[in-house]
Amino acid sequence: MLGRRRQPADVLPSGQLRQFSGGREGYVLTGEGPFDVVDLLDPAPAARVTSLADQHAFIRAFYGLPG
Repeated sequence: MLGRRRQPADVLPSGQLRQFSGGREGYVLTGEGPFDVVDLLDPAPAARVTSLADQHAFIRAFYGLPG
């Protein structure tokens, strides 16, 4: 079963990249940049698909923001 790449916790569709790509691309936040860019509508393994709350928690932790 395939999910959508837009849901993994480590994918961030930044505002600037959304404008540049017409809303289709996001960054994969792994380690330090430069970050890989992925199409948000490409298939992703079901095991990598997460909730929006999990994605927000990952992004806060990645940037060291309070949770």
